[in-house]
Amino acid sequence: MFIVFVAIFWIGYKSVPVLYKGFVTVPGVCQEGVDMYKTYGREFVLRDVGERLDTLGIPKDKRSVRLEREESRVYLTIYYSDVIDLYGKYRRVFYFDKTCESAVSSLF
Repeated sequence: MFIVFVAIFWIGYKSVPVLYKGFVTVPGVCQEGVDMYKTYGREFVLRDVGERLDTLGIPKDKRSVRLEREESRVYLTIYYSDVIDLYGKYRRVFYFDKTCESAVSSLF
């Protein structure tokens, strides 16, 4: 029973940080970045998103950030991949991509 508990704990210890970054923190960074576009502009948003992802521990070689503007909307897309490796026998690559959008100008 103890070995099963240790195995479950180890799997959680290795996988939870990767999944938390992909499902919780990256979408938050994406939404905040796209909302700041109206106020601060393209270069500031790209630099800020890069700094936030660096702070989260997501290296530049595992991510890609794209900011596009189409008419009255702006789209920010963050691609992120990471590997969960358990004892060198089980290796799984997770790919996350999050696209956020916001209106550039208001109707009023």
